[in-house]
Amino acid sequence: MPPLPTSAQARRETYPRTSRDTHYGGAKKLGRGLTYQYPHMYPNHWVQQEYLPEELRGAQYYEYGPNKTEQAAKAYWDRVKNQK
Repeated sequence: MPPLPTSAQARRETYPRTSRDTHYGGAKKLGRGLTYQYPHMYPNHWVQQEYLPEELRGAQYYEYGPNKTEQAAKAYWDRVKNQK
């Protein structure tokens, strides 16, 4: 398996505006966090939105194991993510 990309490899300014820091007064003027969707306000506490910079999209950091517990978790997330 090739080495996984890390956030250190992605330039800070490439993170989606919705995922950038919004705790300071000037954030709104810069368009940061304006369209962020808080996952816990949605069914199953999940919402389709982009959190990663372009350079990290599609990177896979975890593979479900063959055991019963991990396969149950995989089935759950497959169900949640396919609900529209």
